[in-house]
Amino acid sequence: MLANAGFHASKNMTIPENIAFIRIPVYTPELNPAEKVWQRMKERVAVKFFEDMESLKKKITEMITQLKSEFIKSIIGYDLYPKAFLSEFSI
Repeated sequence: MLANAGFHASKNMTIPENIAFIRIPVYTPELNPAEKVWQRMKERVAVKFFEDMESLKKKITEMITQLKSEFIKSIIGYDLYPKAFLSEFSI
């Protein structure tokens, strides 16, 4: 899944045949699976005081390493993703 932001494009990239990009509409971060995961993580660090940047990095690293696939699936597992893939590539 890619947002349609201009900086998500590259002319110098070789994409393997088993990889396909699905572009989501402009200004729809709620459809981007990564944004959903990041939103949950931000809730745990936003408006919190950290002694220094290293402490913040440590907390974020902790949260990332504790992510479980079941949790990720529960917040990004919408039917719209496979449907979009199937409609885009007519499989």
